[in-house]
Parts: sequence; C-alpha cells; structure tokens
Amino acid sequence: MSNEWLGNEMAINMGSSTKAQLDRFIKNVRNDYPDISVRWTKTAPSICLNKKIWIHGGIIGKYPWEGYHQILHEFAHIKAGPGHGQKFHKEYARLIRKYLVKND
Repeated sequence: MSNEWLGNEMAINMGSSTKAQLDRFIKNVRNDYPDISVRWTKTAPSICLNKKIWIHGGIIGKYPWEGYHQILHEFAHIKAGPGHGQKFHKEYARLIRKYLVKND
C-alpha cells in the first residue's frame, strides 16, 4: 500500500512535524508525479502553478496531518486544475485515500 511508509510516524509525532518528515511525504507523493517540481517558500499560501508546487514553510512544526493535507491539496491541482469544484475535490479525496487512509 502506498501509505505504508508512514508506519507509526503520525502516532509517534502527533504534535509537531519536521521538515524531514514532510520532505519524505512529498517524495512519496512525487513518485506519482515525476515531472512536478516541489519547492519550499517563505511566502503564504502554498500554491500550484503549472507544473511547480510551492509549499509554505509555515507548515513545519504544525501537526503532521495539517502539512500532509496542504501538500495533497496542491498536488490535487495538478490533475484537477485551478479552482475548488467537484473535479478538485474528487482528486483531493483520491489522494487522501491513497496516501493517508490505512486499508486494513
């Protein structure tokens, strides 16, 4: 399963995400998007522009789930395009199921 890489990391570190932890998550998601560039930025908010995703560094130190959702939000725009309509939410939900939901 694609979310097995998480292991117990969310349970162990429920209070504060590290840059390394978020970088591992980004790397895992990027396996499905090899032609996408992902960079950290000091400016908010995170944004997807064409084939580049800029992730706001302010998510470092927040709850890990906040960072994961923000990262998946931007990746959802790759296939869904701009806006937050049904097409976006369908892709966003697919990514959440794939990367964050354990399939027991």
